[in-house]
Amino acid sequence: MSKRILIGGYYGGNNLGDDALLAAIMASLRKQKNDLQFIVASFDPEATREKFNVKSVHWREITELAKSVQRSDLVLVGGGGLFQDYWGVEPETYFRKKHGGITTYGTLVKLAHLFGKPCMLYAVGVGPLYSMEARVQTRDIFSMCMAVTLRDQNSRALIKNIGCDVETAIITVTADPVFSRIVAG
Repeated sequence: MSKRILIGGYYGGNNLGDDALLAAIMASLRKQKNDLQFIVASFDPEATREKFNVKSVHWREITELAKSVQRSDLVLVGGGGLFQDYWGVEPETYFRKKHGGITTYGTLVKLAHLFGKPCMLYAVGVGPLYSMEARVQTRDIFSMCMAVTLRDQNSRALIKNIGCDVETAIITVTADPVFSRIVAG
């Protein structure tokens, strides 16, 4: 039976770089196991379904996100600079349609945690984290994941600074997934 992976990132925002990330992530995972099924959390599920031939759910539909997490074997949040607080962080927006930034991606991680589903942060960038609230929220989100890969050493230094144990095997620095597509052709 094929496994289902729910992927969340800044998808459906009509951004070519993020679309390239999603394509690279799915291609990399399919290399490992070619019969995977994907559900993508997107800001434009219809466009994401059409472009990538996957199931998709809107980031603002919390009930549907929760159902998608429950149906998944793995929740993967990533690619890109998702953990930053350029526009602040509002913890009361977790599990609400109004979430944004850290609470958008944190909502998916927290749902996975609540439903006992394994969750991974994949090739994420961290920073800047200007506020103490952003640092606390990011540290808490990272602690709920079974594995974390970071896209750069600056992100590693920042999460170490906010109290994440970067010496563990679950946190590693890796190349941005798009580079694996470029190299592999």
